[in-house]
Amino acid sequence: PPQVRSVDSSNVPAGVKTFARVAAMAGAPIAFLLLALISAGSMWLTLMLTGAKVRYKGLLSASVFSLPTAVIMVALSAVVMRLRGSPAEAIRNMQDARVSLGADLLIPTEATVSPFLRALLAGIGPVQIWGLIITAVGVMVLEKQDKGSAWMATLASYGVMLVIGGLLAGVAGGG
Repeated sequence: PPQVRSVDSSNVPAGVKTFARVAAMAGAPIAFLLLALISAGSMWLTLMLTGAKVRYKGLLSASVFSLPTAVIMVALSAVVMRLRGSPAEAIRNMQDARVSLGADLLIPTEATVSPFLRALLAGIGPVQIWGLIITAVGVMVLEKQDKGSAWMATLASYGVMLVIGGLLAGVAGGG
């Protein structure tokens, strides 16, 4: 595994810190929009392969309805980070910056698990499941799909999103 170094933020120029804050504030809505677009696209593809008549616009609306659960997850992560102490004390490396409330918490700490698998398991948690319920109900109501088709499309989209997250974690090498 690669060595992780601590970052001393005291010698970072103020302009870089300001840019990082602005990028984080602007990046979050863009990331949420991209997630909704990818989710709607995978649901559309799944439903079209089954022969269902659906509109991408309705599936995108169902995806957007579940985005508040992602915001809740970010807020819960911020609370957990705050409970760890000040950022300088709590975050010494990238692993410290990750907060998980998912199934990866069931893995023993001494176990060696690939970053891909850890990210896959981190994506399975109560907040994410609530987002699945909201999305499936949205597909049923907005696109007039039966319960089985709505859940199939929602779970296919969820699987695509988990794999994308796992691949990104694997590429980043974080665990």
